[in-house]
Amino acid sequence: MAHHLRERNGIYYYRAVLTPSIRKFFNEKREICFSTSTNLLEKAKKTAKILDNNLYLIKRAVYMNLNDSIVQSFVNSFMRIKLSKSIKEHSFLNKKLDVDFLNALNAYFKQNLIEGEFPEILVKDVNNIVCVAGVLDDKDKQAAEQTLLEKNILTLNYLISKLEKSSLLFDDKQEQKFLDDEDLDDSNGSLDKPDTVFVSKP
Repeated sequence: MAHHLRERNGIYYYRAVLTPSIRKFFNEKREICFSTSTNLLEKAKKTAKILDNNLYLIKRAVYMNLNDSIVQSFVNSFMRIKLSKSIKEHSFLNKKLDVDFLNALNAYFKQNLIEGEFPEILVKDVNNIVCVAGVLDDKDKQAAEQTLLEKNILTLNYLISKLEKSSLLFDDKQEQKFLDDEDLDDSNGSLDKPDTVFVSKP
């Protein structure tokens, strides 16, 4: 059975131990456990994979010392995925969280670039470059750090653009399906059926 999944009374449950660094964002809970609302293992695995990815992003955000409000927004997205039922909705929310995370990471890198600092999470990459290139003086190492940081920002800009288009496309398809369903209902309904009124939330 997939990691983090437990079967109980024919229903699969998602269970994960929370690392100390992120517990404050989950009301100091040591672990989370909730139903995936399915008795199908493959469907439960897909849900677990999405939830695992979200927990990883939350841990990375804390590790990078991103603002608490940003981390909390990731946790809120995680909880929305927990409450959603369909895999398609899970996937859509997961893409949205990926975009939010990459935007936060991009902002973090840009701030480091402005302040002339180098993010801790890229130190290993620079050390690998130094090992390949041989001995570098401080000036060359700083130049390598800046180049690496700039390339990461450019890559993130590209990835964010691609993910946003993908999420928007998915959203448009969902909206079109909803409109098509409405048209089908209207064609099957009676002539004296009252108009449906949609009230948007503030």
